[in-house]
Amino acid sequence: MIRVENKKVIAGLAKKNYFQNWKKNILIIAAIILTSFMITAVCSIGLSYWNAISLRNVMMNGMIFDVSLPAPTIEQVKKANSMDEILYAGITVESAVIDKYQDNEVNIPLSWSDTTNWEKQCVPVYEFIEGRYPHNENEVMLSTQTLKRIGIDMPEIGMKLPVSYFILSEKETSLEKTFVLSGFYRDYSGRSQGFISRNFYEKSGADQTVMTEGSLRITLKNHLYSVKDIKMLEDKLSIEGRQMLFADYYLMEDFIKFVAGMLGVFILIVLSGYLFIYNVLHISIAKEVRFFGQLKTIGTTSKQIRSFVHKQVLWNSLTGIPLGMILGALVSFLIVPAALELANPTLQFKKAVVFHPIIFTGTALFTGLTIYFSSRKPAIIAGDISPVEAAKYYGMVSPHRNKNSENGGKLTYMAWRNLFREKKQAVIILSSFFVTLTALLVITTLVNGSSTKHVLNTLKDFDIRILNSSVVYKKPVQRIQPTIIQQIKSMEGVAGVRTVSSAEIMIPYEEDILKEYLSRLEEMPIARGDYEEQMILYKEGKDTDLFTGRIVGIDEAEFDFINKRMDGTLNKEAFLSGDIGFISPFLMGSPVTEAVGKELVYQLDQNNERKQYQIKIGAEIPDVTFFSSGYLPSIIISDGLAEEILGEPVTEILKIEYDEPFNDELDKSIRALFKGEKNVTVESKFDSYDEMKQSETQLKILGGGLGIILTLLAILNYCNMTAAGIENRIKEFAALESIGMTAVQIRKVLLIEGALYGVVSFFFVMILGIPIDFVIYHAMNRYRIPFQIPVRSTLVVFGGILIACIFVPLVIYQFLHKENIVEQLRDME
Repeated sequence: MIRVENKKVIAGLAKKNYFQNWKKNILIIAAIILTSFMITAVCSIGLSYWNAISLRNVMMNGMIFDVSLPAPTIEQVKKANSMDEILYAGITVESAVIDKYQDNEVNIPLSWSDTTNWEKQCVPVYEFIEGRYPHNENEVMLSTQTLKRIGIDMPEIGMKLPVSYFILSEKETSLEKTFVLSGFYRDYSGRSQGFISRNFYEKSGADQTVMTEGSLRITLKNHLYSVKDIKMLEDKLSIEGRQMLFADYYLMEDFIKFVAGMLGVFILIVLSGYLFIYNVLHISIAKEVRFFGQLKTIGTTSKQIRSFVHKQVLWNSLTGIPLGMILGALVSFLIVPAALELANPTLQFKKAVVFHPIIFTGTALFTGLTIYFSSRKPAIIAGDISPVEAAKYYGMVSPHRNKNSENGGKLTYMAWRNLFREKKQAVIILSSFFVTLTALLVITTLVNGSSTKHVLNTLKDFDIRILNSSVVYKKPVQRIQPTIIQQIKSMEGVAGVRTVSSAEIMIPYEEDILKEYLSRLEEMPIARGDYEEQMILYKEGKDTDLFTGRIVGIDEAEFDFINKRMDGTLNKEAFLSGDIGFISPFLMGSPVTEAVGKELVYQLDQNNERKQYQIKIGAEIPDVTFFSSGYLPSIIISDGLAEEILGEPVTEILKIEYDEPFNDELDKSIRALFKGEKNVTVESKFDSYDEMKQSETQLKILGGGLGIILTLLAILNYCNMTAAGIENRIKEFAALESIGMTAVQIRKVLLIEGALYGVVSFFFVMILGIPIDFVIYHAMNRYRIPFQIPVRSTLVVFGGILIACIFVPLVIYQFLHKENIVEQLRDME
C-alpha cells in the first residue's frame, strides 16, 4: 500500500470529522469532565473530611500539642524554647477550683496559660471565642459548657460571677470572690474549666513545678514523631524524679495504617475513573472503525489513522480536564464551605476545607494518562484493522454467537446468557460497579463510624462516671458513700452501676515473676529520673516512690464487663469467691504474663503495720482504666475480698449506665448527689455529646458529598455501557422481532439483564468488597470504633442503584427502538 504523506490533510480531516461528530465528542468531554471533577473533588473533600475528624479530635482534647511534661522546672522550660526540634512550648498551671456559684455546688478548675500556650495551643482548637483572655486579677474566662452547668445559657461579657473557691495550695480554705467574665469559648472536651489572669495565678501560690499543677505543652516541628524522638527529648530536657513525657507512642504505627487506608481508597476512586473514561473512549472509537477502514481504502496508513484518533482525543482532553478541575475547585472552595456554614455558621470546620495545588497536578496527570492508555488500544485496533475486517466490525458485541440449548427460548436464560455473551463488556461493567460500590461502601462506613454516638459509646464505657481523685493521696477519703451508691441504683432509668475501689500496695521483688516484666518496662516510655537508683532500692526490699502498685476491688457488674471484653475467658466463680485475682500491667506494651498461674505476694500498710497477703493470679487484664500508683502492676480482686482485707475500701470509680444513653435529666440528678464534695470529678457522656453533635452535620456533608459523586459515577458508567450495548444489539433485536419475539418480551429481557448486573455486582461487593472495607476502615479508624456497616443507608443507596440498573436499559431501548423492523435492519447496514 502506498503511503500518503500529508499531515495537513489528516489534521484537516480529523478536525472536520471532530465537528461532524459533535454529539459523540460532547459525550466524551462530559466523561472527561466528570472524571477529572470526581478526582479533584474526591481528593479535596476527602482531605477536608480527614482534617475535620482531626480537628474534632483535638477539640475533644481542649488543646493542640504533641507531648506534655508535668511539673516543668524553669531550666527545662528554657531548654525547650531553645531546642530546634520544638516549635512551641507553652506553660499551663492549675491554680484554683471554683466549688460554688450562687447556691450551686460546682467543680471548675481554673488554670493560667502563658501567651504561647493560649495563642498557639488553645485558640486554634476552639470553635469560637468571644471576648479576651483575662488581664486583671478578678477576671475569668469560661467555656460555654461550664457556663451551662452553672445555669448560664446566654453569657455576656462583663457579667459578674460571685463564687466560692479554694486554691490548690490550701484546699481546706474556702474563699469568696466576685469574678468578671472577660470572655467565653466553645470546645468539645466536655470538661468544666476556665482561665484566670497571671496576677491571680501568682497570688494563688500555685507552682508549675508541682506534679499535679504545672505542665509544659510541647508542639514539635515534626508532628510525626517516633519513640526514639521522645527518648531523645527526655535526655535533652533532663527528665527527673517522676517526670515523664506524655505522648502518643503509637503515632507512627497509626500514621502508616492511615496512609495505607487512604491509598486503598484512592486506588478504588482512581480505578473507578479509569474504567469510566476507558469505557467511553473504547465505545466511541469502536463505532468509527468502519470509517477508518474506508480511509484505508484510499491509502491512509495505520500511523496516520492512529494520529487521527490521538488528535481528537487530545482536543477532548484539553477541553474536559480543565473544566473538570475548575468544577471540582468550585465545589471544594465554594459549595462545600457554604454547606458547612449553612449547617452551623459559628463552626470553624470551614477551616478544615483544604485544596492543595498537588491535587490539580495529580488530577491533570492521572486523567491525561488514563485517556492516553484507554485510547491507545482502540487506536491500535483502528489503525491495524483491514478494510474488509472493518466492514464486519461490530465493536463490543459479536452478532454471530450460535449456542444450542433447550432453555434458549426462556427469557431469564436469554438474559443470563446475554449478560456474559461478551465477556469483556461484562467484566468492564461488573468491575466498574464493584470498584465504585466498594469505594462508596468504605466512605459510608467511615462516615458512620465517625458519628458522635458511635465515638462516645466506644471511648466511654459508661454514661456518667464519678472519680474520687483523693485515692492517689497518702490519706484517701471516702468521697463516694455507699448510701449514695444505693440511691443511684434505685433511680429510675439507671440500668447498672459498677464500682471500683483501690489502695496502694507494695509487691516484693520476685525474680521469676517480675524480672522480665521490669526488663520490658525499661524499654517503654516511662519517667526515668532516678529510675536506676530506685530500682536497686526496690530489689533490696526498701520503700520507693516509683515501685508501688495498687490493689483494685471490683464488683460483679464490673467483672462481667471486663469478662465480656475478654471474650468470656475469665473464671467468675473462682474470682468472686476470692480464690484468684487478676493482674494488670502499668503499660499495655509491658505485659506481666509470667505472673499468671502463680501465687503473688503483696503488702499493705494498715494501722501503722505492714501486713502481707498473697493471691493466685488467674489471668492478665490489659488496658484497664484505674488509677495507678507506680510502675508495679495492679492486682484486681473481688469487692468481697477487698472488704475482707481493707475493711471499708475507698471507692475510686463509680461507673453508671442508663437504660437510654445521653439522658441529661438523669445526669443532673446524679450530679446533685455530689454537691460540695471535693476531689470528686463527674464526667458525663452527654457533656461531650452536646458539643460534638455540632460537628456531626459537617462530617455528614463532606462524607455525603463523596458518596453522591461515587453513586453518580457508578450510574453514569452503567448508562454509558448499556447504551452502547443496546445500540450495537438493535439489529439483533430487529431480527428477533422478525421471527415473532414481541417488544414487550425484549423489554423483559433487558429488565432482567439490568437486574442481574446489579445483583451480581452486589454479590461481589458482599464477597470481596466488605473485606476490603474492613481492612481500610481499621487502617483509618481514629477512634478505635468497632467495624459496623450502616445497614439502613447502605440498603437505600444500593437499592437506588439496583432500580437504576433495572430501568436504564428500558429507557435507552425505548429511545433507540423504531417501530418499523425494516428501518432498524437498514440502519445497521
